Amino acid sequence: MGSLCTCGTSLSTASSSNRDSIKSSEWTPEQFARSLIELQGTENEYVYLSNLTHFDEDTLRLLHVRFKSIDRCIEEDSRISLQEFAACIEMSPNSILVSRFFKYIDSHNLGLTFRVFATTMSALCEQASIMEKIRLTFHLYDLNDDGHIDRDELTDLISDCITEMKPLQLTNECVQTIVNNTFDCVAHQEADRISFEEYYNFITSDDRHIHRFIQPFCLDVTKLIHYEAESRREKRYTSKSVSERELHHGYLFSFNAKKGIMPFMPDISIGIDRVNSIHDAQEIHSEFHEKSETSMNDVPRAKSLSFMLL
Repeated sequence: MGSLCTCGTSLSTASSSNRDSIKSSEWTPEQFARSLIELQGTENEYVYLSNLTHFDEDTLRLLHVRFKSIDRCIEEDSRISLQEFAACIEMSPNSILVSRFFKYIDSHNLGLTFRVFATTMSALCEQASIMEKIRLTFHLYDLNDDGHIDRDELTDLISDCITEMKPLQLTNECVQTIVNNTFDCVAHQEADRISFEEYYNFITSDDRHIHRFIQPFCLDVTKLIHYEAESRREKRYTSKSVSERELHHGYLFSFNAKKGIMPFMPDISIGIDRVNSIHDAQEIHSEFHEKSETSMNDVPRAKSLSFMLL
């Protein structure tokens, strides 16, 4: 619990509303307790999702950052709407493919929470099973949710996607030829309908079918999300941004009567320990401020020996 008291930076980011409206050093015990509750709930959610998905906790934290950026593009309400989802993938919300995919993951029609978003990305990652991806792709084609893919549904879906295939252009005759060939290969029980069993058997009968139909839904989500995080970091620390920062005095060493000159390092922990209880928030709040005041009182006694980059 001691390390929790020394991580003001982590706690100040626990609640965006608190962060924007008040400095962490000015928090009341009640605000501090609410921030702890929110932070603990978020951390517990990462632990839960790490057991439910194919992601570890670190990847889930980065995925949460991505979720928030999508949520902010239209209205920040902790849920991703169809319009926000479509804007993220740069497609029209009126697209059949987009609306079908969104309906598959937003089964309650309430918008995507982070938990739903994380489990969806897990189903798209490379570690997900073939069955998960077959169910997803079958749902995209089964437009009326009757458990079968008929000729009209496949025709409508292909025709709707033509606008996204530029510069490739397909005539109505080409689309109809694709549909007829598909049903000739897959539909064996009924000529005009494809059941899930037939679809599954067709996909798994040949590795080439898996590659053609399933591979587009196999993403290395962990690699992509960490690459995105690294890109954000590099944008923050470009050579231009660093060169424009001003130098200012900083205390790099402090003098101790017994040990002499010692490196002066603030007592700050990066990250926090798991919090099992927040009933003693008042005690944590008091200890946090006592440590902050003690550290600040030591600063005037330190010898300024160098400059540091802000």
